[in-house]
Amino acid sequence: MVALLNRCRFNPTGGGLSDFVVSSAVTGFLTPAAANAVNGTVYRYAAESADRSQWEFGSGAYTSGTTTLARTTIIASSNANAKVNFSSAPQVYISPAVEDLWFGRNVIINGGFTINQRAYASSGTLAAGAYGHDRWKGGANGGDYSFTQLPSNTQVTIAANKSIIQVVENVNVVGGTYVLSWSGTAVARVGLNSSTPSGNFAASPIIITGQNAGTVLSVEFTGANALGGSSLATNTGTLSTVQCEQGTISTPFEFRHYGREFDLCARYFQKLSVTTIGTFQTAVGQTLHVSIRLFPMRTTPTVTLTGGALNNCTITMGGASPNDVRLDLSSLAAGQTYAIGPNLACDAEL
Repeated sequence: MVALLNRCRFNPTGGGLSDFVVSSAVTGFLTPAAANAVNGTVYRYAAESADRSQWEFGSGAYTSGTTTLARTTIIASSNANAKVNFSSAPQVYISPAVEDLWFGRNVIINGGFTINQRAYASSGTLAAGAYGHDRWKGGANGGDYSFTQLPSNTQVTIAANKSIIQVVENVNVVGGTYVLSWSGTAVARVGLNSSTPSGNFAASPIIITGQNAGTVLSVEFTGANALGGSSLATNTGTLSTVQCEQGTISTPFEFRHYGREFDLCARYFQKLSVTTIGTFQTAVGQTLHVSIRLFPMRTTPTVTLTGGALNNCTITMGGASPNDVRLDLSSLAAGQTYAIGPNLACDAEL
């Protein structure tokens, strides 16, 4: 998401097609420097001529050394949404777009590869249909990729002859036109109304039309030299900040707090570790039923139970629902019965 400034409105040194070099503040407002603009940060701006006949809405980075606001991305303008050749110096002000105030526009989950609950290791084997980072699975030929995990958005490098896929759940698809964008050298293709992407690979951004409401949408990424064809790349491709949003204009990647991103991932997969559960049983074969609440999942998960230290008991799955799982501890003899640290992996992926 782009940054904003309070009460920032200024006059640039001139018009034309050049970036905006600050001349002075509009009376009653502040220059970017006075509004504490940060060097290198991308800001959303609007610029308009005195008679409002020429106008431009876009974003660009601010350079403090030259007090210049770049005109890098044009969202809309009086020149058919292209850069405007202003006949004289316009007024420029820092202003949010609707998408800056609309959280949740990106239907891709974990597009910055920040969540890795399964602890997929860089360059590990990722079989077809197996998941690496949350919500990302290997394509039909597998999906091995390498990365250096960062606390923020992480770039992955997809191996040659491999691809990774994300399927967007039907309840998150309102239909119509979408635009898919990303950073890196990878190319992509789309599964329109399908969980299986098909067709030719293309560069960012991709306009998606004809998507039905309430129907899954899928995206697949592979290396760079697959561009224009339907076969997987024979070279690698880098990928990060994947975004799919309504409309035809791609906007800056939507930042989500880590906890929010984690919650979105937990609808499809979550790992739990039970500290200690137990009781005193008076005879062999008595069973303690323990219910563990889950973050609500997409559907009843497939639960894998591993590890744990058991004392005088066996532990089995007693049942599951989208909201909880049940563990059954059955005593082997009378006496203290407990389990320490069993791990649960709950999978409700698409």
